[in-house]
This record gives sequence, C-alpha cells and structure tokens, in this order.
Amino acid sequence: MNNPHQEPAASSEHHERGLLTLYTSTYAPSPLIRKLRNFLLQTAQECRVMENVEGFTVLLALYDDATFLQFNVVQDQAKVDQQARSLCACFAQVPTANATLKESVLQQLDALCGIVSVQVPLYGEEERLASIFRRIYTVAGGLAALLLYPGMVLYHPEGRLLLSSDGQSEYTAYTPAIAGKTASRRPDPLIADSGEEARSRKARSIRQLKKLNIPHTDNLPVIALEESTRLQDKTDIIRRLAALYATCIQGELYLRSEFAHEDREKLLAEKLQELEERYGMFACFTPQEREYMQRPGLDPEVHAAYAWRYEDCAVLLWALSLMDMGNPSATCDVRTLTNILWEEDFQSLVNKSTLRETPLLLDTCDFILRCHWACRNAILNEEALPSALDAGVVFERHYTLNWLLRIDGEEDWDAITTDT
Repeated sequence: MNNPHQEPAASSEHHERGLLTLYTSTYAPSPLIRKLRNFLLQTAQECRVMENVEGFTVLLALYDDATFLQFNVVQDQAKVDQQARSLCACFAQVPTANATLKESVLQQLDALCGIVSVQVPLYGEEERLASIFRRIYTVAGGLAALLLYPGMVLYHPEGRLLLSSDGQSEYTAYTPAIAGKTASRRPDPLIADSGEEARSRKARSIRQLKKLNIPHTDNLPVIALEESTRLQDKTDIIRRLAALYATCIQGELYLRSEFAHEDREKLLAEKLQELEERYGMFACFTPQEREYMQRPGLDPEVHAAYAWRYEDCAVLLWALSLMDMGNPSATCDVRTLTNILWEEDFQSLVNKSTLRETPLLLDTCDFILRCHWACRNAILNEEALPSALDAGVVFERHYTLNWLLRIDGEEDWDAITTDT
C-alpha cells in the first residue's frame, strides 16, 4: 500500500526536560503527597493536580507560553526502597577525605522514605532557568529534602553542594534530618563490587565516546548485570511498538498544516482503524497515551513530543533485529520503519523478529546513558552539544532502552526515568 507518512515535521523541535529528584527522610509517601500538594497550591497561581497510580502528578504552570514543572511522587514503597538502596550503593563508593561528612550523608540516604521526581525544562533564557530552579529549591526546603542532579550530584536545599560522586562538597560537616529509621539499605561490602562484566562494558562505552569526541565522566555508575536483567517479552515489545506508532501518526498529522480539520480527522481515523486491525493497539495504550489519543488538544509541543516517538519505534525495531541503528547523531529513517509496520501485522512481526542478545542491548544502553550525560552537561553549562549527538534522539533512545531492559526494575512506560 502507499506510504501515507513523511519525515517528522521540521517544527517538531525536541525540548530537553531534565530530571531532578528530591529525597526526604521526613515524609513517607502518603503525608508527602498531602504536604507537597498543599505547598504548591499555596505558592502557585495555576496548578493542576492529577491523581494516578503512582500517587499524583502536579503540573505547575510558570509562564504564559505553557512552560511547566511536573512533580511526580513515588508512592510504591518497594520503589522507594529500591532507589534508596541504589543511592546508598553509589555514595558508599565516593572517594573523600572527609569520612565523617560522607557517613552523615549515608545516614540520611539510608533513612529515605519519600521521593519526588521533578521534570525541568532545560531551555530558555538564563534568568528564566534561574527562576525555575529557585522555585524547586523552595519546594525542597519545604519538604526538608535533598536534591539529586544528573551525574550523581547531591545538593542541600540551601543551594550548596553536599556531596558529588567524585567527593566534592561545600560542607565540612552535615547533620542528617532523620524522622524515622527503616531497615538498612547500605550495600553489603562483599557484594558492592559491580563485577568485571559491568566495568568492561563501561570501559568499552568510554572508548567509543572518545573516538567520537564526546565528553564523558568516570563518575556515572554502571548499569545492570546480564544475570539480573529481565528483558521485556517479544510480544510485549511489538504491542508497545504499535501503540507508540499510533501516537506518532496522530502527533505528526496535527503538526502538518496542509490538512483542513475535517480532512485530518478523517485520514487519522482511517489509519488508526487499519493499524488496530493489524496490531490491536487500542488495548495497549498507557493512561497518558490514551488521554492524548482521546483528547489531543492544540498544543504543538505536545504533538511534537509524540511525533518524536518515531525514535522509540526505531529502537524497538532495532531490538527486534528488523532495522539498523547507527550513532545517535541524526533522526531515524521514518520511511523504513513505516514501511515495516504497514507491510506486516502483529503475528508476522512475531514470526519474523528475533530479539537481540542481552549483552548487546546492555552495551547500547550503557553507551546511550553516557551520551545523555554529555547532552545534559552541555545544556546545563550552556555549551554547544557534541556534534556526534542529537539531544532529542539520545533522550528517546535512553527512555526506550530503559523500558526494554527494565532498568531499576521499572516496566510501566509512563513511569520510566532517564537518570544520568
């Protein structure tokens, strides 16, 4: 059949959103939700609160151009414990001459009971970004929370560096604020070593970064070991692929100005119905995707964000051995992935595809993690991006690979994080 799709619209610029995380040892999930909600409602003129399975999400509008902060509370206590253990394991290995300060920080991290992730827009003028970060620090102060930046850099709500992964600090002493005590999450020193497999993977990634003249840091942790990795099932990958592709179609059509409203809606309905007959993707949408598909609205940034998910589709097709994937310096071949999806159906993709080997998937994820750090580091320091990287492509690949490999044990697509 004829291919109805083109490359993503030129206007679909990828706006990077960084992720900060607030960690509190004072408020457990339920009281934390109430405290954060009340605090934001008192300090914001426009604040939307949406209940969800994680607890709740707060969208805090900042300017007239739809800029917003998104706060997500981690409600699942098992996830809180898992993240706390990961933090303890990371900072337990920090080299520093101030052992007393490090021990105080570890005591604080060991007692964590509440986590709030904050999606931050990393674009715009310097004063605008400074205003956004001041607001976040105000929230952190109200929650008595530490702030974790990409690259494993921990800040006090006063705005000073508490401890970084290379042992730097602006404090000589620190008194932890601990309301309660949980079972220790400290790593067993006998198993704290990540192993030769992970260290070798990290070394290969850094060699590749150097060849491409991409900056790197030695302080990023290694990712999961092969023996502990649980890949998504092939059929679940294909269902996720079909659902993502449907949102891409809608996002792209809403970005293309040549269609009258009636023509666009008619074409969209036809394509979605045919895709449903091939893949049954209507049942595979996440809550956020279903909301978008039913009420797309008119915000071009929202449509652009979904059109960018062609990159996610390309990663999944690569993982299924149905497409090639080069360095993240340019957007994917939309025509090729579109042809695959319109020429096949669910069962034929199941039959034709072969999931790539776990070591290769882990290698790719480790490399893209370090590419993502390079992008965020350049943006935060107002430097030019490395020429070998497209920040939008890097973000989408990191997000998709984290889902594919269930990094940090997460498999809910809407809840995936891309920590660096």
